[in-house]
Amino acid sequence: MANWAKLQEDLTGLKVVKRARNGIHFDKGGGQILANFSGKPCHFLDGKIWKPIDTKLLVAGDGYYGCPHSPVKISKDGRVKVDGSDYQQFTELPSAKAGVLDGDRIVRTFSFGEQRMWITEDGYRSEIELTRIPTLAEARKLITSESGTFDKAYLKSLTTARDSSGDNVIDDNVHTITSLSAFRTWLAKAKYPVVIDPDFTANTNIYNISGGSSVYATARSTSFSYGTAAGGSIFIGQRWNDPNYVIYRAYLYFDTSSIGAGSTVTQANYSGGIVANYASDAYDVEVVGQDWSEWLGDITNATKRETAYDGSLSGTSAGVWINTGTSKTRRTKYTSANLTTTIITVAGTTYISLRSSLDVAGTAPDSDERIYIFEADEATYTDCRPILSVTYTAGGVPKQYLHYARLRG
Repeated sequence: MANWAKLQEDLTGLKVVKRARNGIHFDKGGGQILANFSGKPCHFLDGKIWKPIDTKLLVAGDGYYGCPHSPVKISKDGRVKVDGSDYQQFTELPSAKAGVLDGDRIVRTFSFGEQRMWITEDGYRSEIELTRIPTLAEARKLITSESGTFDKAYLKSLTTARDSSGDNVIDDNVHTITSLSAFRTWLAKAKYPVVIDPDFTANTNIYNISGGSSVYATARSTSFSYGTAAGGSIFIGQRWNDPNYVIYRAYLYFDTSSIGAGSTVTQANYSGGIVANYASDAYDVEVVGQDWSEWLGDITNATKRETAYDGSLSGTSAGVWINTGTSKTRRTKYTSANLTTTIITVAGTTYISLRSSLDVAGTAPDSDERIYIFEADEATYTDCRPILSVTYTAGGVPKQYLHYARLRG
């Protein structure tokens, strides 16, 4: 994705009245302002001015490619560095050719695959796609090496490999790379193509909490693990995975502080897209206004995780995002009906969770009833990113709004 903020301008066709790190505000007319919020930064400060983040790669004098908003730099030979630190990573690749610039990506090809490298709004993303099983020597060259001290501003995700079983998203077919021998053993059983991802990012705004047990009621009331978008598996729904029931609830947050204290919210909507829909029984995906910030501040704390998990189930629905029976089209943006406006925090962060109505009703699954949703840094189907749209009247009308109002008058 080159420029998410510009995409929003093109989609709305409205005048911009305010920009913020994670949001862009438009003049709807009649004193109404529409703000679209992303889970990832969409603007960066250039001096005192917020400017749209554009991830199109530009070459520097040292041969590395970068973007004005980011200290991350990438090279056509597969090297990655972070300005201001001594950290570097490098993926040799088997028989790799020099990379080719392709818009906002560098693509490096080899005899049985390719690596796609790009700079995100707040980090770095890589996908190494394999079309066949590598030899031991080839597999060794697929594991990324690192040197220096990793920059504390970023969160390094575990390097995983995912095969193409189950539309390339079933979590049973994901391998976390810890050793060459274990990686090679997994590759021998994998279904190709396989994608490897040595990534890092500043943060994630979307999480999963899972509960599981051979007793359905226990699975609904007892969490056992969590995952992040960096792990690539954000599920919502339920699953019968003999001999256990597994429940999945998703947790998101959006920085809505740029709306401003004293503003009045008149409409709120959530939108996003589906990577895959496995739901054998149709259900509503409900939006819950739920402050789970205590767990976010201490993400490894099992007690706080459990509080967030239970709070999603017990919370009051603010509305329905989609119904899985009618919303089956993958890679398509779906927007909710109007949500309860009280879930929006106008001078802070808005926290929500997503849950299955079958989970709420206590209807036990007899198969796979999950959907898999796009992440906040989705680079290809960018309109499918999770977005919170808020229409409001400002408590204190911003100067930009007055300026455009005068022009309109």
